[in-house]
Amino acid sequence: MPVHISDVMLLVSLGEEEIKRISDQVSDLAFDFMMKYGVDISPVITNTDHFNYWVDNLPFYRNVRDEGCTKAINYERGGRAEGGRFGDGE
Repeated sequence: MPVHISDVMLLVSLGEEEIKRISDQVSDLAFDFMMKYGVDISPVITNTDHFNYWVDNLPFYRNVRDEGCTKAINYERGGRAEGGRFGDGE
């Protein structure tokens, strides 16, 4: 029986059209992950401008800001992952 992790926010620096274009691919990857590892994730993809605009008004966004963990990949630095709490300046 799969473990349900709920929503996972993917905060990206893409435009709305690019997000729409990759949305199905990301959902397919989440399904493959569930089938392989038994972990059910529901990806929510949004860009930083949209997130920052709604963060004080939408409970899910507020929870991501206040309680979420981050894993940032900086492609300008060769794809190095950097992690931390969302609101701690990481």
